[in-house]
Amino acid sequence: LPVFIPRETISDSTMNVMDELFSALLARILRLQNLKYTKGTGTGEPAGFLTNATAYAAGAVALDLDISLDLAYSVPALYRPNGIYMASDTTIKYLRKLKTGISGDKRNLWKDVFEEGNATLGTPGKLHGYPIFVNNDMDSVASDGTFAGVSPLAFGDFKRFVVRDAELGSPFVYRYTVPAKDGGAVIAFQRSDSKLLVPTAISKL
Repeated sequence: LPVFIPRETISDSTMNVMDELFSALLARILRLQNLKYTKGTGTGEPAGFLTNATAYAAGAVALDLDISLDLAYSVPALYRPNGIYMASDTTIKYLRKLKTGISGDKRNLWKDVFEEGNATLGTPGKLHGYPIFVNNDMDSVASDGTFAGVSPLAFGDFKRFVVRDAELGSPFVYRYTVPAKDGGAVIAFQRSDSKLLVPTAISKL
């Protein structure tokens, strides 16, 4: 639906209100796209990578580093060299907090998140040598690490997951005046689609 802005707001503001509004609408589009690229059904919306990824069943257990490694090795060797992990902040935090299990030992099992990653340079942390990216549209593990009925971790070659942006990826923006209400309005949308071309290239827990 169009977003209406009164003329007084446009003329009295020290900033370009219409440009700020467009930025907010674009951010909303990007958030919705990420959700659909992750979980979309493929019917009347993009097909998210989780929808068609190959399921790996770990059983009714808590997530740990061994399970995350088993997930990686459930992907055929052909697709592992370009493999990455993807999980929510909550799931990544849970994995990072896992300890040795020795009484009084506070050392974390996952060591290379800071040794191989550099957030200031845009380099993601690594898990088992593979980059791990945050996607907060994925489900998270429970506080005890269990994940019944959800997929909190994915691994694979995301180059096999294709996003198609219509009109060269440019959002459609239409600005117009609304004389009857003494103001202006903006509407913005973008046409896109997605599909995992090779289901075995990505495994979901």
